Amino acid sequence: MFFVLRKPEVDSPEDRMGRTDAIKEEGFNVGDCIRCPTCSRPLSMLEWLPPYRVELESWGKHYGDVADIGDVLIVSERFVDVFRHHELRGLESIEPVDLVKVVHRRVKPTETAPRYFKATVVRSPTMIDQRASGYVWQDESKVCPECLFDTLKRYDRLVIKEETWNGDDIFFPRGGNGPIISDRFRTTFHEQGLVGAVFIPIAEDHYDFFPWESAAEPTR
Repeated sequence: MFFVLRKPEVDSPEDRMGRTDAIKEEGFNVGDCIRCPTCSRPLSMLEWLPPYRVELESWGKHYGDVADIGDVLIVSERFVDVFRHHELRGLESIEPVDLVKVVHRRVKPTETAPRYFKATVVRSPTMIDQRASGYVWQDESKVCPECLFDTLKRYDRLVIKEETWNGDDIFFPRGGNGPIISDRFRTTFHEQGLVGAVFIPIAEDHYDFFPWESAAEPTR
């Protein structure tokens, strides 16, 4: 079973327990993005280059072990230790970040702010079954055969082609646009008492990038 990794919703129990946000210092350095070798479409944001400096905002009783989710994760030292000890797979280039400021939005956690690290999520050969996921394209004939992407309008769910999964516990799949995690990752996260993230079963994940079109469609 696979899940989408998300930050807790505002005022949810997970939010009040340990949501933490990491905001990159203004004027941070960037490099090139990753591009598809076939169609040259950007597959990532511009690379975040050193120095890695962030402002931390805590919203819960504890500092979160996941402070940012995207092409890179900002995660606590405890998260990194758990990830390595349990031999989970899918993160690379784990490097420390400097906290330039810590802001407490609701209540100040009793513990000391942990060290945080930047960790890059791997891009996997694991594929999304786009037809089974209900992908609707602006023009399906323009979908790149390599990166499996063009202008996506909406999808109903996410379905992994499990025969393509290479065993990574967190990864960006081919034909997807967000990090996916394994059941082993989710179980370890909860068993080790980590906080600051929630896990949505991929069968329940859906998104509409063109909601005005859906609103204009006649009711059947």
